[in-house]
Amino acid sequence: MAARFALAWRLHRAEIVAVAIAAVGLSVVLILTAMDLDRIAATCRAATEVVAPCGGLEYGVVFSNESQERLAMIGPLLGALPFAAGVVLGAPLVSHELEHGTALVSWSLARSRARWLAIRLLPLAVIGLLLLVIPAVAGEILEHSLRPARDPAASFEHYGNRGPLVAIRFLPALAIAALVGAVIGRQLPALLLAGALVGGMAIGLSLTPPLWLQPTEQVGEPQPFGDGSLFAYVRYRDPDGTWISDEEAFSRMITQEGEELDPNQPQEVFFVVPGDRYPEVVLRESAALVAVALVAGGFLFFIVRRRRPG
Repeated sequence: MAARFALAWRLHRAEIVAVAIAAVGLSVVLILTAMDLDRIAATCRAATEVVAPCGGLEYGVVFSNESQERLAMIGPLLGALPFAAGVVLGAPLVSHELEHGTALVSWSLARSRARWLAIRLLPLAVIGLLLLVIPAVAGEILEHSLRPARDPAASFEHYGNRGPLVAIRFLPALAIAALVGAVIGRQLPALLLAGALVGGMAIGLSLTPPLWLQPTEQVGEPQPFGDGSLFAYVRYRDPDGTWISDEEAFSRMITQEGEELDPNQPQEVFFVVPGDRYPEVVLRESAALVAVALVAGGFLFFIVRRRRPG
């Protein structure tokens, strides 16, 4: 087993180092931000007067200008990390052998092409998962520091940028990128096409979470810093309880200068997935991601077995 990981390191050292630097670097920033927020929270709890940045503690939220700036910068990077890691590690997996002509020798010497692929694919998958566990845990630590009064497992805040999904989203990205590389057989085109396909998957996932469970009507007024629920959509309702279209609601809410507001203003109703459903949503998405990875992996093994090495 150790020999297989050594082979993966020898063949993909640069790619593994790049992913490791990104994963560890982002994790360090997350942990430093969490430590800074913990310090602010401790100082604010000991203060006798509520002044900035202590106002959020009333709602269980800790923040500062520095933390907001850091999160704004690294949040998108952390969300993109598992997909980028999958493309970087997966696209050259087969395409490198095909492009340099070494597949002709390695495939002929291997006991079977399926075994050859498994020996190269599985260690990379394990290495990638282990590296991505670091920012996944760091994201959970930061979320607890941001909202110390709330259980991160009952909140959709920073969904996909912390916890198991940071690692699991890597698997379909790796399988799809490796499949593209096996089909194209050239590293650069494989990286570009795999990046486009995996990027499309990432965008699709960002629009999907509300669909994993049926959203429900939010009870009560939305809290200033959120209650951990995942926003889905807004609908409008007449005071008599009749649902109306967005167009009709907008036309009744907009008035000309000097006109009085319609006394029967439509009510804005938010539909959300409650925060306590977070573990269920994560489990559903994880199962779907693993299924996509298995399907793409199945096609990958089929292509490798059928493809000419040249």
